[in-house]
Amino acid sequence: MSENKNTEQKVEKRKLSKKMIVLICCLSVVAVLLTALFVYGGTYSKIFDNVYVLNTDLSGLTQQEAEDLLVEEYLEKDPKVTINYKDVGADMYFSDFGELDFATTAGEAFKKGRSLGFLSKTYALLFPYGEKRVDFTTYIEKSVITAKIEELQQTDAVAYKDTTYEIIDDVLHITAGRSGDYCDVDKAVNQIAEGMKKLQDTQVQLEIKQSRNYEGVDIQKIYDSVCTEPKDAYYDEKDGKIVPHVVGYSFDIGQAKKLVEGIEENETVSINLTVRLPEMTEAKLTGEMFSDTLAAYSTKYNPGEVDRSYNMLLASNKVNGTVLQPGGVFSYNKVVGERSVAAGYRNAKVFENGRVVDGLGGGICQVSSTIYNAALYANLEIVERKNHSFAVVYTPMGQDATVVMNQIDFKFRNNTKYPIKIVSSVSGGLCTVTILGTLDQNYKVEIINTVTATKPYGVTYVQDDTLAFGEEKQLQSGQTGYNVSSVRKVFLNGELIKTEKLTPSYYSARNQEIARNENAVDPNAPVDPNLPVDPNAPTDPNAPVDTTIPTEPTIPVDGTVTEEQPPEEVVPRPMDPNVTTDVIPEA
Repeated sequence: MSENKNTEQKVEKRKLSKKMIVLICCLSVVAVLLTALFVYGGTYSKIFDNVYVLNTDLSGLTQQEAEDLLVEEYLEKDPKVTINYKDVGADMYFSDFGELDFATTAGEAFKKGRSLGFLSKTYALLFPYGEKRVDFTTYIEKSVITAKIEELQQTDAVAYKDTTYEIIDDVLHITAGRSGDYCDVDKAVNQIAEGMKKLQDTQVQLEIKQSRNYEGVDIQKIYDSVCTEPKDAYYDEKDGKIVPHVVGYSFDIGQAKKLVEGIEENETVSINLTVRLPEMTEAKLTGEMFSDTLAAYSTKYNPGEVDRSYNMLLASNKVNGTVLQPGGVFSYNKVVGERSVAAGYRNAKVFENGRVVDGLGGGICQVSSTIYNAALYANLEIVERKNHSFAVVYTPMGQDATVVMNQIDFKFRNNTKYPIKIVSSVSGGLCTVTILGTLDQNYKVEIINTVTATKPYGVTYVQDDTLAFGEEKQLQSGQTGYNVSSVRKVFLNGELIKTEKLTPSYYSARNQEIARNENAVDPNAPVDPNLPVDPNAPTDPNAPVDTTIPTEPTIPVDGTVTEEQPPEEVVPRPMDPNVTTDVIPEA
C-alpha cells in the first residue's frame, strides 16, 4: 500500500511540476510581450490614433507630415469676425490681425497621449478609442482689434473716450478724454481668440458698462512714447531700398505737467517739441549714397578669345550692382556662384597642376583680380586674397586674385560709414570695376610691389615620333617664377597716414616644354661602306626612276607650327620702380 501511495505522490508532483513550467513559460511570454509593447509605445515616433485638429485626422503621421497636411488644408482659411457695438457693427478677417502656427499645432497633436510616460503611451496604443481634439495655435495682434473697437465707439456720443495725441508740424497736440459708457475690450478679444482657434466665423457683441470716469492726462506716459532718440536712414540690401530716418523728439515734462493739470474733458492743448534730426537723413543718404567714385580699375583682355571673354561677361554681370552695407563682407564665390555648364560657362585657358589647360570658367579670375585692385585703391579692407600659381599678364605682379569654388575665395570688407556699390563691365577689350560710395575724406592710395626673389625656369623634352631629325616644336613656353612683397600706402590730404603690408605673392616657375624625336636618324650622316649588302633584297623592276630627284635622302618638311598662347603665357607686365600706381582710367 505504501509503495502505491508513494508512486501516486510522485505522479502528482510531476504533474504539478509540468503545470508550473507551463505557467512560468506563459508568464515569461506575457512579460516579454508587455515589455516589448512598453518599449514600442515609448519609442513610437508617429501621432497616435484618433488625434484630430478640427476635422483633420492626423493618426499615424509624423509631426512633419502632420504640419504639411495642416498647411495644405487650412492655409487659405480666413474666418470673418463681426464686432457689434450697440446698434453699429464692423467686420474683420482673421488675416487682418492674426496668423496660424502650423508647426506648433502639429507638435501639440504629437504630444497627445504622451504626457504620462511609457504606460500612458502604451495604453494609447492598446486602447485607441475616443477622439482626441487639438485646437489650432494662433497668434493675435490685440492692438488691431482694440483699434477697431475704439473706431466703433467714436460713433457713440456718450461713449468713454481716452486721451489721445498727435504730432503735426513738430507740435504735440493732446486731446483730453471724456467720461461715459465703455465696453470690456479684453473679454471681446478673448472671445475672438477662441473662435479663431477653431477657424470659425465669430460674432462678438461688445458688453457695455456704464459711467467710466475720465482720470486726466498721463503726461509721463505720453512723454515716454513721444520722446525718442533719432535714428539714421540706411540702405536695406535685402529689400533694395532706403529705410527712412526717424526724427527724435523731446519736450519739457515739467512745463507740460503744469499745462495739462487743469485741462477739461475733450479739451486740446499744444506743446512745442524740440526736434533732433539724425546725422544721416533720408534726403542726405539719397543724395550722397553712391554719388562718389571711391576707385576705378581696368584690365585688358583679348576679345578674340570668345569663350574666355564670355565667361568674364557672365561673372561681371553677377557682380554688377552689388551693394555692400557698412561692415559687410563681399565674397566673390558667393556672389558669382557655381561655375558650371548649366550656369552658361565655357571652357577656356586656366592654370591646373602647373600647366595651362582648357577648363570650365577660364577667365573669371581676371574679374576677381580687377575687383581686388579697385578695392585696394578704394582703401577697403582686404579679408581674403591669394595669388595665381603663375604670374598673369593683366595685372602687375602682386596685384592679382585667383578664385576656386569651395576652395579659394576673394573677400573684402566695406570699412566705410556708408553703403558702397560695385559697378562692373566687360566690353571692348576692357574689364572695368568701379566702386561707388560716399567720400568723406580725401584719400589717395599707392601700391608698391617689390620682387624679392626670382626662380628661373627649366626645359623639359617630350618624345614625339612624328618629328623629323633635328625638328623641334614648343608645346609650352617657359615662365620665370617670382616672390613679390606688396605694400599699400594711404595718404590723407597729401600726408602719409598708413603703410599696410598686403599678402605676399609666390609665383612658381613654369618649365618650357619642347617636343623632339630622339629616335630619328640623321639622313645626312655618311654611310659606312663596310656595312654588308643583302643581295637577296627584293626590288621592283617596274618602278619608274625619277632622274630629277637627287639620290641622297632629304629631311621631311613639316608645315609652319603656330603656338596657341593663352593670355598667361605672355611675359608678366614689368614694374616701373618710379611708378607706384597702375590704374587705367574708366572706359
